[in-house]
Amino acid sequence: MNLPFDTSLIPKDGMNKDAKSHVTDLLSHLKLTQKIASKNIKEAQERQKKQHDKKAITPNFNTGDLVLLHTTRMPVGLSPKLQCPWDGPYYIAATGPNYSFKLRKCSDHKEHEANVNAKRLKHYKDPNNRPSLETSPVNTQIDDGNQSTDALNEENQSY
Repeated sequence: MNLPFDTSLIPKDGMNKDAKSHVTDLLSHLKLTQKIASKNIKEAQERQKKQHDKKAITPNFNTGDLVLLHTTRMPVGLSPKLQCPWDGPYYIAATGPNYSFKLRKCSDHKEHEANVNAKRLKHYKDPNNRPSLETSPVNTQIDDGNQSTDALNEENQSY
């Protein structure tokens, strides 16, 4: 396939022999340079893919999972430092190509405009399901020196 640039470099019949040979040499060098460059690009792409695949983590989202969506846009007039960047919860309605997902809002089941990549999602943890922090009762007895330290340690361990 010849591009317009290639056809402009093809030597004309009415050219001098020295100029014609020079242009043909340039064309052969140009084609050789192009082959070398494309070979180097393919090798670099393979190396970069190997490096990427070493640290790449496949997302573990399934249809129906509750997720939060990371949003970079903040409301105008509000400090981005004080706004939560996670919006949601959403649930995954469908999966798309390349780890993209179709989301629906849990509150009104409205569909998100576009597919969202898994890098912008994280699993939603319901705040009502968090473990409660049970504190042990505080020992209100004042040590008057009559009890031994072993007896106090046994009392504290019983709580």
